[in-house]
Amino acid sequence: MTKKPTKKVPEVFDAPAVPAANALDDFYYDQGTGKFWCSKSNLGWQLLGTDATKRKLAKRGFALERGANQNLSPADNALDTITETRAVDGSFPGFFRKEEIIEHHQYRLLNTSRVRFMPPHHEPHPDPVGFPWVWKYYTDLFGEQQRTVFFSWLAYFYRSALAGRPSRGQALFIAGPIGSGKSFSTNAVLKPVFGAVGEATKFLCGEDQFNSGIFGCPIWNVDDAVSNSDHLTHSRFSAAVKHVVACDEFTMRAMHKEGVRMPWNGRLVVTMNDDPDSIRMLPSGEGSMLDKYILLHARATYDQFPSDEAVRPELPHMCAYLRDMPDDPAVMVGGRFGVIAYHHPDLMRMAREESPTFSTFELIQNWLASWFSDKPKVLAWEGNPTALAVELSQFDHNGVMRSLKLSPSSLGRNLNKLIMQKVAGIEKVPSRSGGRLYRLTRELLPS
Repeated sequence: MTKKPTKKVPEVFDAPAVPAANALDDFYYDQGTGKFWCSKSNLGWQLLGTDATKRKLAKRGFALERGANQNLSPADNALDTITETRAVDGSFPGFFRKEEIIEHHQYRLLNTSRVRFMPPHHEPHPDPVGFPWVWKYYTDLFGEQQRTVFFSWLAYFYRSALAGRPSRGQALFIAGPIGSGKSFSTNAVLKPVFGAVGEATKFLCGEDQFNSGIFGCPIWNVDDAVSNSDHLTHSRFSAAVKHVVACDEFTMRAMHKEGVRMPWNGRLVVTMNDDPDSIRMLPSGEGSMLDKYILLHARATYDQFPSDEAVRPELPHMCAYLRDMPDDPAVMVGGRFGVIAYHHPDLMRMAREESPTFSTFELIQNWLASWFSDKPKVLAWEGNPTALAVELSQFDHNGVMRSLKLSPSSLGRNLNKLIMQKVAGIEKVPSRSGGRLYRLTRELLPS
């Protein structure tokens, strides 16, 4: 006897008889991918295809089968509702921001960040209590003045995270001897306090344009990797540092996807050795760049550091201090970045001496000494950068100008930089023809 074919039994889910009123609240439709976001997973927001989303809906009471006189099953009808009423243009890892939906220009973006800052201790901490080892570590590392700058920089960012509105701020450069604890600060303190650190060297040096992997990290780190690079790489790095600090948004790129302009208000932390070669990785020390980074000099501290786990119990107390510490008006100055742009004087002097501008300065000094040697009554040389280039080329028998790639245009830029550094003996003077005219006086001569 032939058996009748058995009717396929639909999948059985442990679902409520009637879907809850808010059963769709943690679903969104991503019209950029054609998939659905669901927040009920151990990873937070999860991007699912249609079939996986319907299975999720079935667990919440939306039947997969159509009932009598129904054009759509309850699950399909729920999908349609999500598509029509809970659509987003895409997703964005908006760390520390409280909004579930971020409105950016004309876009609605789902905030998928899983990064969380460390909560502060519940008790008031206007004084550095509860984290004695960390406090002593930073005092030994920086000294009192630089420690105040560091904690003010840290507090300005942490308070903005507490408020759910991460603010822009200066890049932090820390230079010191090998083994002084520069990287320990990033890994054992900043990473657990702010939730994530992204390695940004290749992106900031122009070697890798795909930065979506680090875009959700509040801290970007560069660790002594630009010091031996060529002039073009250093120029790219300097421009990238300026852009990261000064701009509210820039292009986020992922593999096989078109780049999109997104906000990023984290912090860049660069650690390096304090030798002349490593100091070359500092951005330009002239003009508008100086207010965009802080430069601290680290000192050798300990032969051996504790484990990250041993330090962690002190960090909630440090976070409470960042929340409650009184502002130093000499450091917490408000304005664009909140904190004064401090630069350690010895490191800045070394950086200037290693810069192409300083080499140009020395070449001009040597030429000017020769030019003044048979002109005892002449007080100054005047001319434009082109005339100066002619004078220097006639004096330069060793090809220094060629090695520095000096032209009238670059000479003019270097003269302007030296003027901005308030180098005595160089000034720009009015020209009746409207051209560039500079005066070099005997004050410029070597002592």
